[in-house]
Amino acid sequence: MRMRNEITDKPQERPARRSPEQAKAPWLLRLVSWSAVLLLLFTVGYFGTGIALKWVDKKGGPPETTIVSGQEPVPGEKAVPSRPGYKVYSLKGDQITESRTSTNGGLMEADLGEVLQTLFGLLKAEGLLDPQSAVLHLFRTGDLLYLDVNEACTRSITALPVHKANLVVTGIARTIIENFRPITRVRFLVNGRESQEKKPVDLTVAWQLARKP
Repeated sequence: MRMRNEITDKPQERPARRSPEQAKAPWLLRLVSWSAVLLLLFTVGYFGTGIALKWVDKKGGPPETTIVSGQEPVPGEKAVPSRPGYKVYSLKGDQITESRTSTNGGLMEADLGEVLQTLFGLLKAEGLLDPQSAVLHLFRTGDLLYLDVNEACTRSITALPVHKANLVVTGIARTIIENFRPITRVRFLVNGRESQEKKPVDLTVAWQLARKP
C-alpha cells in the first residue's frame, strides 16, 4: 500500500506589522538620548568659548573703547579734545557778557552739557534762573539741537521782562551755536515735550543767530 504525503494548502501567516507608535523607542530612552545630546553640545560650546577667549587674550584682545561722561562713542564720531576756550554768553545787568570755560574733552554732547552747566550756574548767580533749573537731555539731528530743560527753567524765563528773557535765550542759543558745529538752530523742550510758551519770548520755534551781512 502506497503512502502519500498529504500537504495541506494553508495560507502562511505573515508577521503583523508594527504601528509607528510601537516602532518608536520608549519615551524614557528618547528623553535620555536627547538630554545626552544637549549636554554634549553645551559642553563643547562652553569649552570652545573658553579656548577662544584665551586665544584672544594672548593676542592682546580687542581695542578698548573709552567712555566719557557715561556716554559710549557713536561709530564715526570722534572725541573732542580738551578745550579751554569755550565761549559762554551770560547776562550782567541788561547786557550779554562773554566768558570762557574749559571741559574734560569728551564727545560733543558731553562737552556741550558741561558748557551749559557753567552757563546755567552764571544765570542762577544773577537771579535770572531758578536754582532748580536744569538741562535734562540733549538731542541733535543734523544742524538742529533739541535742548530739553525742566519746568523750573522755562518758568524762570517766562517770569522775566521781555528784554531780559530775550537776552537770556539769545545767550543760551549763542553759546551753543558758536561753540558746537554743525549746530545752527536750538529748539527748547520741556520735560521731553515741545514748549507751548510764546510770551514773553517764543519758545515754540527754533532759535538761530541772525546772519551777518
